[in-house]
Amino acid sequence: MMCNSIDITFVVPAFKPKMKEESIGTLILAKKLLLSGYNADIVRYWNVKSSPKEDYDSFRRELVSLIINRDPKIVGFYCRCEEYHICIDLATRIKELSPSTKIVFGGPQAELVAKDTIRAFSSVDYVCCSEGENTIVPLLRWIIKDNADLTLVDQIPGLTYRTEINEVVQNTFPKFLPDNYTRDFSYYDLIPSNVWVNTKSVALDVGRGCPFSCTFCSTKTFWKQKFRLRNITDILNEVKYLVENYGVKIFDFKHDLFTVNKKRILQFCDGLQNTGLKIEWGCDSRIGVIDTEMIDRMVDSGMTNIFFGIESGSDEMQKIINKRLNLNEADRIVKYCLNKGLKVTTSFIYGFPEETDDTVSDTMKLAIRFQNYGCNVLTNMCHITNGTELYTKYKDVLYFSENTSFNQCIIGLEQLNPLILNNLHVFANFCDYPSPLRQELSYFDAFRYTLNYAYKNMPKEHLALLKADYASISMYRIFCNVNQSILGSLIPTSDGNVTSTRKRLKHDTSGDLYKQMVINIADNI
Repeated sequence: MMCNSIDITFVVPAFKPKMKEESIGTLILAKKLLLSGYNADIVRYWNVKSSPKEDYDSFRRELVSLIINRDPKIVGFYCRCEEYHICIDLATRIKELSPSTKIVFGGPQAELVAKDTIRAFSSVDYVCCSEGENTIVPLLRWIIKDNADLTLVDQIPGLTYRTEINEVVQNTFPKFLPDNYTRDFSYYDLIPSNVWVNTKSVALDVGRGCPFSCTFCSTKTFWKQKFRLRNITDILNEVKYLVENYGVKIFDFKHDLFTVNKKRILQFCDGLQNTGLKIEWGCDSRIGVIDTEMIDRMVDSGMTNIFFGIESGSDEMQKIINKRLNLNEADRIVKYCLNKGLKVTTSFIYGFPEETDDTVSDTMKLAIRFQNYGCNVLTNMCHITNGTELYTKYKDVLYFSENTSFNQCIIGLEQLNPLILNNLHVFANFCDYPSPLRQELSYFDAFRYTLNYAYKNMPKEHLALLKADYASISMYRIFCNVNQSILGSLIPTSDGNVTSTRKRLKHDTSGDLYKQMVINIADNI
């Protein structure tokens, strides 16, 4: 029977009232508890006035006060690697003010470091691993009703906790939701009205897991390489519900790898067309599990954009990182998608520990070729995360650096520096590793933006670049050398107050910086 007090308050790292910052998993869990007779609510970061980006200390004080004033029996945190230090900090403050409140962590980062978290942080009582749909109700039932009976704790699937004698125990994980699963989608009423006001698109959970095993990716660890596609009719019913009740016309079908099962995807496309709903949608795919027939049918059913994780333009690195894409096929599929009018995003990772001049050149060349085709190209420095082969192999040489491209975007890094330094094994994603080549690649984004400017606006200079070793590590080094004064003013290297090259150059509407850097390269090749 539901009571007036709060059984559990979920905390979600949503910085702004936008649909893309909502946590689908948290909404699912909160609704399941409400339907089971528990009193649950959700706190978002934007529920307090202070911004964590501008005044972290005030933000922390206000958010903790807001949570404590609700007097929840349990506080549950949705934990991603980017905010894991904040989750631990908030949990510690809550526990200091309200020792009887139980703290539960869940989400991808919490699972990957569950045992280490329980060992290192006494403020965290439990880490809930695996799919929360299977564990959330038994967990609350035990904490609220049966907590005195410690013999029952081992019956909570996926729970990681400490015993009375301070041993860390992790229960057997629950079975995953099966392939072709269905789930309730009545949680949309838990989304605040001010989030809906400016909502044009909705991310829809259409399946989980990836069957592949890239060495840099923790998804396979989290989902145990178990690929599941949600029931097609169930997906279509949710799409129809959102169109009819909220007027949504644009969808992002969330799945690590939507297109693995061709037969089911074609059924989905047929089903979507048969509904008569006129929507636009996008998804993530992978070279090797999509073909032109699928692309045609997906476009006919409303697909407007697609994402491919290419990661490396080097055949050698494709093997080393166990991605193993056929790069000629990647070129063919990307061009086919563009010719069909799709917005294509391709992502690349550079700076792997095993990287060489040649492999970096190959990645630069392919990324810039796709950029010239008209793709939206994303390039990111490799950072090592818990739960990956890269972490297992290089964990002993990792060190903390505020100046990595990843850390430049992290909130609370300065304020929580001691927390991170004392627990580097929990925060691998904040670490760097020794690699002179990796350090040299800090300006790769600026390089490709500059070449793109030449391609679009300076045909004479672009032709000269093409006749040289175009888009290679050798040209990149010339670019860095002859543009030191410009790049140095954009990215100070001596302190943590780093201005993003990407942001500054992307908003150089006059093109003066690009133009000068192109001229400088062309004059020196």
